[in-house]
This record gives sequence, structure tokens and C-alpha cells, in this order.
Amino acid sequence: MAITIEYKNEFGNEVTLQQLPLLNDYIRIEKINGIVKCEELYSDGSIIRVDYQKSNEENIPDILLKYSSDTVIHITTHFENFGLYQMGYTESYLHSSLLSKGRFLKNEESNIVLSQDINIVTNVPMLNTIKKYFNFSEDEYYVFEYKEDGTLRGMNSTREMNLGIWKPLDLNDLNGFNWSEVGNYYLNAYPIIPGTPV
Repeated sequence: MAITIEYKNEFGNEVTLQQLPLLNDYIRIEKINGIVKCEELYSDGSIIRVDYQKSNEENIPDILLKYSSDTVIHITTHFENFGLYQMGYTESYLHSSLLSKGRFLKNEESNIVLSQDINIVTNVPMLNTIKKYFNFSEDEYYVFEYKEDGTLRGMNSTREMNLGIWKPLDLNDLNGFNWSEVGNYYLNAYPIIPGTPV
């Protein structure tokens, strides 16, 4: 088992261990056999957030004990495979208390294409929290949000040519936006997995 540690600044650029004292904010990334195990976000020398990939052999109470109770800890608990897609399930904690649960869908390029909150009491996905993501690059993407009935509520664009938050009726005349480029998957909240029946 090969463990490697990398550091990145707040802009995602790699930095050396010697450069860390010069930075207020940085990310420590631990990889096992080339796969990310955890990412720790530091601010002014303290860990403020952790993204942790739980293995089947680990349990959540032991993971929480590794960090200060003031640290927000997002734990990916497990994955399910759906053809070219992978659904991950997360739980977020603060002071050892469960704050939220959710799930996210990644494509074969490891881009997130969907996220959804899960009710922490009933453990049921919440219908009006579905978001679908269409990526152009790391910094340019569309985020589609939906109503309880699955119809489109609106779209948030970080793409420079149509930056902003747009209502469904605005999209027909939006500069640079084309439903044929984005695809039918984004018209409604369902299906959750692209290419599957509603």
C-alpha cells in the first residue's frame, strides 16, 4: 500500500511542504495507491473541513475521532455502479452530530452530473433538492435545479457568455445556450441516471 501526500493552494496549484508556512489556506491531499483517501482544508494552520473516503473496514465514529470537534467532516460512505456512472453517498458531521446526508452521481470522467440531499430521518432522497451539472471545464458549467414535481426551476451558469441565474423561459433566447448541446437529460429532474427510463 503506497501512501502519498500532496499539497495545493486555494487555487488548486501544487505547492511544496516548505511553502506551506507562507500560505493562509491550503489543502492536504492523502492518496492510497494513487486514489484520494482524504482532502483536508486548512485555514490559518487549522483544519476546517475534511472530505473523507470511507472504506468498508472503517467505521464513522473512528473517523470522527481523528479530527477536532470543530471540523466539518464530509464522509463518502459507499458507491454504487450504474454502467458508466457511479453514485456516491455522503454524510456530513460537526461536533460528532450528523448535519446532512446526500448522494452524487459521477460520469466516467469523474465529473459530478447530479447531486441530491437525503432526509436524515427518513433516509429518503428529497425531490426538490436535485441538481444536475453540465460541465464545459472546471470553472465553466451549468447547474440545473428542479421543483418538487420534477420540472425545471432554473439554471445557474458560470459560463462567461451567459453568466447568471436564468428562469426556464429565458433559456430559449439565452446567448450561447442550446438544449441540443446540453441534452434531454437536463430538461427534467428524472431520470436520475442518464439513459435510463423515468
